[in-house]
Amino acid sequence: MHWADHTAQTLSKRDVSQVIASGITPSGEFHVGHLREILTAEMIHRACLDAGMESRYIFIVDSMDPLRRVYDFLSNEYEQYIGHPLAYIPAPGPEGKPKTDGGSYAEHFLAPFLAALKEIGVKPEVVMNHETYESGAFADKAHSAIEQREEIRRVIEDVSGREVPEDWYPYNPVGSDGSLDGVTVTRYEKPYVHWVDRHGVEGKSDI
Repeated sequence: MHWADHTAQTLSKRDVSQVIASGITPSGEFHVGHLREILTAEMIHRACLDAGMESRYIFIVDSMDPLRRVYDFLSNEYEQYIGHPLAYIPAPGPEGKPKTDGGSYAEHFLAPFLAALKEIGVKPEVVMNHETYESGAFADKAHSAIEQREEIRRVIEDVSGREVPEDWYPYNPVGSDGSLDGVTVTRYEKPYVHWVDRHGVEGKSDI
């Protein structure tokens, strides 16, 4: 028995409806190594369908992840975007400079990868995280996490062995300059997370 069929058989004991998910951060060009997780999920998804189960394959794009540094293929002009979500910064042009009319950074690197997946018959449901946040679909879970932040903080400390500040919140708002870096949450009043950023600007974000 193929390992994917064995996995599907095991899953069938839990429920007849399955959600298979994989994901990626579109921080640069994708390479063949990125296919492993995606094809693993695809094979399990197909095995579930072959076994007569309902199955959805969701491909989560972490488009809210920030630009962490100026990569070798980017110009120094991208320094201003470090800490900004990939969905909200401009795509690079041929010389690595930000383009004003080239769509978002996330879309720029994601589109050719999705096209390549389509060529090999892999067509997952694509979920762009920034759109999910904007739609409010995460609101209930975000509220639940914030309400239980003390317990979550203790779990992180127990599992990782690192110390988490007592004023930590499981929510990262975008500051006045569009960056996720240097933003400190000061309090929570549903549905607003109040914060102050590295420029001293105070604001609030609706979860």
